Amino acid sequence: MQNLVKTISTLEEIQYGKPASTKEIIQEQKALQNQGYPLLPAEYIELLHHYNGILYNNAALYGISPLGDFFLDILKENILINNSDPNKIYLGDNDFDYLAYNQREHSYQIIDKEDKEVLHTYSDIFSAVKHILKINDDIQQYLY
Repeated sequence: MQNLVKTISTLEEIQYGKPASTKEIIQEQKALQNQGYPLLPAEYIELLHHYNGILYNNAALYGISPLGDFFLDILKENILINNSDPNKIYLGDNDFDYLAYNQREHSYQIIDKEDKEVLHTYSDIFSAVKHILKINDDIQQYLY
């Protein structure tokens, strides 16, 4: 996680929300469960303690809005996406793809927005976030 936090902190023109509190995360977890969604993965919760929602070059990682008015709220975005899979929680997107966590498979998935086909599967959050935000290790710049 430290590598991910460090990488995100070096990106230029990135926007993010103030860290989410434990109380806010617990409330969001309960709200997600009440709507039939799985719990957030522990790695993503740790990321929310550093960055509560991220915008970077037409890509986003969803966060928690205690008041429900933040456009990148995890619960609100899953409802808008019309996520009906009880094993998946959508965590972010870019122009073409979604980032989701599949609880049953314990994996992060890159999913095509148009046909909902799984394009890539990652076992770790660092690789998945780099993919959705289009971060290159060498130059840590937007690739497109």
